[in-house]
Amino acid sequence: MNDAHEYVLSRAPFVVRRKARWSDCDPAGIVYTGRYTEYLLDSARLYADHVAGGSMMALMHRHGATTPARGMSLEFRRSMAPGDVADIRYWVGEVREHSFEFHCEASAPNGDLVFAGVCAIVCINRESKRKVAIPEELRGLLMRHTKQGDK
Repeated sequence: MNDAHEYVLSRAPFVVRRKARWSDCDPAGIVYTGRYTEYLLDSARLYADHVAGGSMMALMHRHGATTPARGMSLEFRRSMAPGDVADIRYWVGEVREHSFEFHCEASAPNGDLVFAGVCAIVCINRESKRKVAIPEELRGLLMRHTKQGDK
């Protein structure tokens, strides 16, 4: 087994395995709530690169744009302790004119839901910092990774 605290477990469906470390936890040995945000954002970066077929940053750079997070929501269902793992499955949610969503569900090895989340991402021009339409190249890649397309 891989001893890294985070790695891609599968590409179809796209799943990142995240292992809770002692440094993620409070003195009682429970993962701090704020760390789940880190789990979502770190694994979403891996998923973005997967969707882009390499580097999302490089793809957007070619179009003079970047893709910061616009918002995020998380629903916590189960606590984690040091050494616990969560398999975070991703798919593309709604794709709009300027923004799109990455959805995820994190499950323990026994199938129990640990957390579910959405990371909303907006496309902006790198120089003006104003929103721009999703480049057609990215739009096509996103549509291939909707929940139906990524099974």
